[in-house]
Amino acid sequence: MKSFSIFNFHNFDNLAIFIETLPASIAISRDLVGLENESLQSGIRNIDGFNYNEHENIQVENEHIQYIFFEGFTERARKPEYWYIENDRLKDREERINPIQTNFVVFSHDNNIFAIVFAGINRGKALIKDIFPAETWGNVEPVIPHLNEDLLYWIFKRHIDLPDESLSREHQVFVTALESYMGKTRDNVNALRGEGSRISTILGTLAFLFNNENLKAVRPQIQYGNESVLIELSLTGTFKFWVNAYRGIWTRNLTGDRKQNAVAIYIFVKIIPLLIECYNENLRNNEWSPQLKVDFLRRLGTMIRDRVNTELARIEGHTLKQLNAAEDAFDDIIPEEEDELEIDDPEEEDI
Repeated sequence: MKSFSIFNFHNFDNLAIFIETLPASIAISRDLVGLENESLQSGIRNIDGFNYNEHENIQVENEHIQYIFFEGFTERARKPEYWYIENDRLKDREERINPIQTNFVVFSHDNNIFAIVFAGINRGKALIKDIFPAETWGNVEPVIPHLNEDLLYWIFKRHIDLPDESLSREHQVFVTALESYMGKTRDNVNALRGEGSRISTILGTLAFLFNNENLKAVRPQIQYGNESVLIELSLTGTFKFWVNAYRGIWTRNLTGDRKQNAVAIYIFVKIIPLLIECYNENLRNNEWSPQLKVDFLRRLGTMIRDRVNTELARIEGHTLKQLNAAEDAFDDIIPEEEDELEIDDPEEEDI
């Protein structure tokens, strides 16, 4: 599994110029507030088999995309109250400083420069802030696609009701599986997650949706043409994908990091926009609406009741069968004519 977040370098529209600016971020030193003569380090470095001064090339349908691949790293200090041991002695540096590192894919798309950071949104923000300071790189912001809770419910509804139908009249795109969901209770305190290849049909998931808790993420397997990817769509800006779950012919000649990078770019450039497009198309064609969502939740209530009744009948039937089996076993031990059974009286033996 790979987590990633996406950032837009608003001041850049050309990868070559971005590469020319990279030397400014090879090594950055920042003062450590509270300690003189000590600093925090940030920067970038090459990954084996890649050179951040030389771009790679991939073809996503009709679009030719150039990208570079490198590691970014930074150091973050723990809070000062954790710096010292007894007698105000300073702890060793590795106990006071947290290193953070992850890989970056920076690519050009639609006259923009984007970075896929293989980390969640919060860690990604920290790395971007330290490695690409605004005074050199200008405005760098996280990209939050136009996903919303209603779209996540729509994915659930399409998979439960129409698993064999395309999400769109214009594209052949399907949700072939739903393997996870995540949400929070209405009090925003308790996190909920369901896992498994058939979670979209189990009672707990139906109850979760019926109770209309806050749905925050879903993990669908998306089939688009010959390509199939397992992704986790989240409203937070953190996404996940599984390279080993990818099936298709587009990356058949790629392996290792090159395949991982290509799939990540493909998800951002093609799959996420395609899902949003299908969702909007369903809204325009009245194939999804607030009323249809209400009807969907109402049907979930019926499904829950039917499943509960079926399970109760199964349990009651199983219990009755057990009782009958126990009675049959008891009958084998005790004679049918209990009244004719003679019981010896120990007092009569002494007469």
